[in-house]
Amino acid sequence: ITTALDWLSARNRPAQAYRFAFLHRTLELDAYGNYTNTMFYARATPSHFKIINLDKAIRKRVGSCRNLELSNFEGSMATRSSYFSPYGRNYNYLRGKLGG
Repeated sequence: ITTALDWLSARNRPAQAYRFAFLHRTLELDAYGNYTNTMFYARATPSHFKIINLDKAIRKRVGSCRNLELSNFEGSMATRSSYFSPYGRNYNYLRGKLGG
């Protein structure tokens, strides 16, 4: 997965299953999907791998904490800055480290 199209294709089936299993979190999942889509549209294709890495980091963090939601955009600002700010810790995170 290296582009917005890859990400959207890979996201659709799990998102449908997630909605089915956790109906009460549908709004959260939809808001996060819209947020991520906006990130893809706002950035050039060569930087899409950064959005995908950011997505992985956010999902990992939310998955490890019961008090966080994917749609808590303010709470993920530090993580987002680490990937997109030239001074961010993960700014130069290499494309080769994307993994599956």
